[in-house]
Amino acid sequence: GSSTYSFTLMLAAFITGLALGSVAANLLPGLRKAPLTYLAGAEILIGLGVAFSIPVYERLPYFFWIWKWLLRPVEETLPAYHLFQYGLTFLVMAVPTFLFGLTFPTAIRAASSTGEDDVSAESASVYGWNTVGTLVGVVSAGCVLIPGIGLRGTLQVAAGLNLLIGGAVLLKGVASPSARR
Repeated sequence: GSSTYSFTLMLAAFITGLALGSVAANLLPGLRKAPLTYLAGAEILIGLGVAFSIPVYERLPYFFWIWKWLLRPVEETLPAYHLFQYGLTFLVMAVPTFLFGLTFPTAIRAASSTGEDDVSAESASVYGWNTVGTLVGVVSAGCVLIPGIGLRGTLQVAAGLNLLIGGAVLLKGVASPSARR
């Protein structure tokens, strides 16, 4: 829906996935040795996760409507309804948002393991490009893609871009032995 509650619950589910992925980046045992492999894998899995979640995502309003009908919209059932809404939204978004959270620290690890002495400069570069990508993505999606090809088409484009990015990172890691560190 378009309520403040719906937006807040969706944002909370998204941020939960990001946080869990960021924490996991510090716990994965092989990440320090092969950050490009993890980064490529995360990007490819994001693309696949988004692609496979599209049919479920399109059905969310129906599931929410059924749940609202079962609970009847009264004050006593509102917390249960919102908890269900959060849980279902999180389940649909869990894999991509977890992997989104994993990619940023992994990209910093990959950039800082290239042999350069200035880790802060490499981290700042990743942070800067992440910010530019976020701004371009928001403007492109909100002003061009969604109005032009709809939400489903936009999600398909995003999934395809993640697959391409993952493939490019994987090829870079294979082509450059020093980049595999």
